[in-house]
Amino acid sequence: MKRNINKIIVIFLLLVGIINAYKHHLEVNNDDRKLFVIEGFGFGERGTFSIKVTNWTINNGDGKQSKVDDKVAFFVRITDIDTSRGVDEYSVTNCDFENENPNLLFKGDTNVIDGSFSQQYKISAENDLPEGFYILYYKNCNPSPSKTTFKLVLEEYNIDSKGGISWLPVGNAPLPTLYTFFSLLLFGTALIWVLFFLRGEGKRVNLIHHLCTAYLVIQAIDNSNSNSNSNSNSNSNSNSNSNNNSNSNNNSYNSNSKRNSGSSGSGSNSKIEQHFIKLTGSANGWNVAYYIFAFAQGSFFIILLAMIGSGWYFIKPFLADKEKKIFMIVIPLQILDNIALIVVDEESRGAANWISWSNIFIFVDIICCFAIVFPIIWSMNHLKDSVDANNDKVVKNIQKLRLFRSFYLVVICYLYFTRVIIYLLKATLPYKHIWLGEFFSLTASFTFYCITGYQFRPSLDNPYFYLPTQDDDHDLNDLRAQLEAEDGGAPRD
Repeated sequence: MKRNINKIIVIFLLLVGIINAYKHHLEVNNDDRKLFVIEGFGFGERGTFSIKVTNWTINNGDGKQSKVDDKVAFFVRITDIDTSRGVDEYSVTNCDFENENPNLLFKGDTNVIDGSFSQQYKISAENDLPEGFYILYYKNCNPSPSKTTFKLVLEEYNIDSKGGISWLPVGNAPLPTLYTFFSLLLFGTALIWVLFFLRGEGKRVNLIHHLCTAYLVIQAIDNSNSNSNSNSNSNSNSNSNSNNNSNSNNNSYNSNSKRNSGSSGSGSNSKIEQHFIKLTGSANGWNVAYYIFAFAQGSFFIILLAMIGSGWYFIKPFLADKEKKIFMIVIPLQILDNIALIVVDEESRGAANWISWSNIFIFVDIICCFAIVFPIIWSMNHLKDSVDANNDKVVKNIQKLRLFRSFYLVVICYLYFTRVIIYLLKATLPYKHIWLGEFFSLTASFTFYCITGYQFRPSLDNPYFYLPTQDDDHDLNDLRAQLEAEDGGAPRD
């Protein structure tokens, strides 16, 4: 037991050491990619861009490390939006650097001494370096099997309105305040849920209601410790090996790759981490807590949604075999996907296959979330069969059917908005307003929690619990007429 505890302590200390620096460190060894993105950052006026490269060599297939030439270069492109998740085919096939900004072009035959160079730039109109989203690329125009090796240190920061250094991209500056607001909002919502909906006489509280309370608290804490789901990532240290034996090691703060899984992360941890990054460039270990709570929150979300959707405790005290299969497949897959997304988030964009793996795991997350819709559909079909059977619980089942229909629509809208609309929004927002994607994601999540909680509240004034008597034919006929109208006017037997 003592040995296991020691192992846990060692792993924790390693994690703290791994993610304790904001400055972007990337080490690439024998990488044969012709063009790849290293990092992107949103600069405002008076921002600073600093790059230092050492041990920069190429291997042209003879097994020897040679000096770099004019066919390899680092270069920066300035855009209004973040386009760093991919590279265009023209840039890959076109091997001249004439179209690149000469002020932000670092070729292998220029200012390189013994495989090293260092440059620092101030973002200003006087220096012909306008505000914008700066994306650093590396390109190797030597014919295959040419491979590249280098070590890179990259520092990027802005100057805030008070003249202090802010290590956040200009579009992420509002995030600490945003996370503080939503963290307090979630804690307040959890308090209202417990005091006014769960306490009191006659309340029909079950296990799921308590799980909802726990989820709100976890989400609020996760918010306080997380980085921006859309644009802020913690420091990283990774080893990545491509299929052609290229690898890269990095210890960096990746400011733009944060995922959006489960639901949008918001809370006090996000605020604290963003605050430290803004002031010092380091999360100071708070991202360890973020990943713990982000993993718990993401897994908790899918489990709770599956339990509610299956009708457990609301329709029946058991799970059908097909629902158990969904639980046994989707939930472990979602948990593994959460772990994989955390690992990918810790990778630098310059790491081999980062974009491919990131897209794959985001796609798996979407599949898992939409797979949970099936238990909701099965619950509605189960209730429809009960209504058609005209048994002694017909009024109760009609009410439940209408409840689950509305819940189904809410879930579909929420998943579509947070998994599709938000992704497109973040991909098209100007770099100065990228925080709006996180704001809309947090707002959608909070709205979803409120609607779901209100629909399944245990209060006696909830129509789900307070039902007309079976003998009230007038109420029964009204309910049947409403149900037929919702079905498109098809009469029921």
